[in-house]
Amino acid sequence: MIVGFANLRFFIVYNLPIPVRKAAVDVLTPLLERGALQHPQVETFPLSEIATAHERVESGANAKIIVDTRG
Repeated sequence: MIVGFANLRFFIVYNLPIPVRKAAVDVLTPLLERGALQHPQVETFPLSEIATAHERVESGANAKIIVDTRG
């Protein structure tokens, strides 16, 4: 789904058949236990710093950029 310039993707694991979920758990659990899975760094900016957040994205930030719109 694309909203404006944002690309939103949703994945609901509970909609997968039970054997597929079990297979995923069997593969992912050892990786998690070893610390082998990493997620991107996250940077959060308040809405008042939207320009700075945009600059970070344009600079090729190796992070997920979040803009907090709650106040």
